[in-house]
Amino acid sequence: MELEESTEKSKTAPFHNHAASFVSSSATNCDATCVRENEDEIELQWAAIERLPTFRRLRLSLFDEKEDDKGEEGKRVVDVTKLEALERHVFIDKLINKIEEDNCRLLSKLKERIDKVGLEVPTVEVRYRNLSVEVEYEVVHGKPLPTLWNTLKNAFGARCKSVPNKIKILKNVNGIIKPSRMTLLLGPPGCGKTTLLQALAAKLDKSLKVSYLSIEFRAIKQPEPSL
Repeated sequence: MELEESTEKSKTAPFHNHAASFVSSSATNCDATCVRENEDEIELQWAAIERLPTFRRLRLSLFDEKEDDKGEEGKRVVDVTKLEALERHVFIDKLINKIEEDNCRLLSKLKERIDKVGLEVPTVEVRYRNLSVEVEYEVVHGKPLPTLWNTLKNAFGARCKSVPNKIKILKNVNGIIKPSRMTLLLGPPGCGKTTLLQALAAKLDKSLKVSYLSIEFRAIKQPEPSL
């Protein structure tokens, strides 16, 4: 009898194991299908929003919503300009908390689209030679004591033409900034990091004197500075 019972158990065990594995695999497939359907529905909702006029599209967004009957999570289209104070606060908190994740998803989707169509991303190489920036300044002292010597000194100093002092912020700087590379600009405060970037972007203040041998953007030379 014990032999027969053990034989029956050994026969039914593989069936139960197979049934359990089938149930687990079917549940996994069902979950994957539900997730895929949910993502497809969200993409359709976003596509419908993108087809709207620009002014109206900027005011709409998708919010999480739970259905009472099935307990499933969904999305609903909401006008963010009509949110109450509490909803607006929660919405901003979610945006701040998920900003890194959203940026990664945005960049990954953008990369997938670019790779899919075989589009080449434009690159810019910056070359600069003998870049120099200088500024003129005058030393202004406080009001001196009203003595005879200071009065004569100020009178003669006003008639004489003062020679302005000059400071070299950048002096004969050379370099190449290559595309698709992270460039780190290091230096102590006041060494001219911001001045270098503004000079390459041609956004320096007009009071600064700029001189260079050449500045090229992707083999396109920037016009020489007017002296």
